[in-house]
Amino acid sequence: MKTAAGFSARITVENLTSATQPVNAKSILGLLSAGVKMSDRIRITAEGADEAAAVSALSELVTSNFGETA
Repeated sequence: MKTAAGFSARITVENLTSATQPVNAKSILGLLSAGVKMSDRIRITAEGADEAAAVSALSELVTSNFGETA
């Protein structure tokens, strides 16, 4: 959420595994309602001036396991 807030684009996250509706990536309640778990597939979309940078940054964050180490 903190990363998403740094962009002006409207950013959504959709849990493809549980077929949830897209939620606002800048809203902690929205993200919690998506119920994303470790092995779930998600879709990140953005609309706005910095949409490509937003999707890239969030995709990188997810791919890096949010900076967590095993």
